[in-house]
Amino acid sequence: MSTPISFTPASTFVSGYPSAQEWLVAVMEDGVWVRASDVFDDKDEAKKAAAATPGGVLIGRETSPWAEIVEPRPREEYEYDGRMDPIVNRLIDGENADIRHALEADQSIAVTRYDKPRDRVAHRIGCPSLTDLLDRQKAWSTNFRQRLAEDHTFRPALPTFMTRDAARNLQLRECKVCAPDLADTPPPIRSLAAEGLSDHHIGLDLVTEGGSSQGIITDIDLHRSETTQRWSSDHVTVTTETGKYEYAGKDRVFVLTAVNKAAIARQEKHVRDLVGAA
Repeated sequence: MSTPISFTPASTFVSGYPSAQEWLVAVMEDGVWVRASDVFDDKDEAKKAAAATPGGVLIGRETSPWAEIVEPRPREEYEYDGRMDPIVNRLIDGENADIRHALEADQSIAVTRYDKPRDRVAHRIGCPSLTDLLDRQKAWSTNFRQRLAEDHTFRPALPTFMTRDAARNLQLRECKVCAPDLADTPPPIRSLAAEGLSDHHIGLDLVTEGGSSQGIITDIDLHRSETTQRWSSDHVTVTTETGKYEYAGKDRVFVLTAVNKAAIARQEKHVRDLVGAA
């Protein structure tokens, strides 16, 4: 069953929509019906236009004699002229100083959306999802610089920094990308056939079945013969920071299902270099 559409009586109308024999298509935007078509004098044609318009609704005098339909405002197009850059650069200097002081105070956890307790998420400083947020030149996009010109109080989001202990006490939800592991629990070990290894596993810890580290994986070489099935390997060479390990394709290998520590460390170093933190 379709839901009846109610309209707010008003004294203003779309220009050229005066008679009972004319129709147009409208869409709801921010609680207001906005005109989305020219005026039709053929109701069937208007119905086709409404069906072809996402969210389109057929509007006519027979639907509501005093329906308020507003003309959509054209979006303003502009080219950012750089006039806010000197102000933004000063703001970035201050933001980088805040990040630098946090890192030097061993505040290694960045919490996003801190102002909304239910949405708070804890991240490592080197989390890939924070790359553009902690690089403040990138965070201050052209659109944001334009917004600053219109609203001098506007600022792009900046995470709240805290120590691991403080984050642990808040019982924060943890990012699944960087897995900050606030509980300091050993990461789970995943077992798989050696032939199932891929570049996705580079950067993870290769371990024994008992959990002893064999080093961070730096390269994986799958050796396939002409007679081997497409997805099978005769043998696999896994190179880690500490050496090379040879496996038959069906041998079980073990990796820690934690994040790529090397990538996280590189990104954290990049952040520290950006803000001048020791």
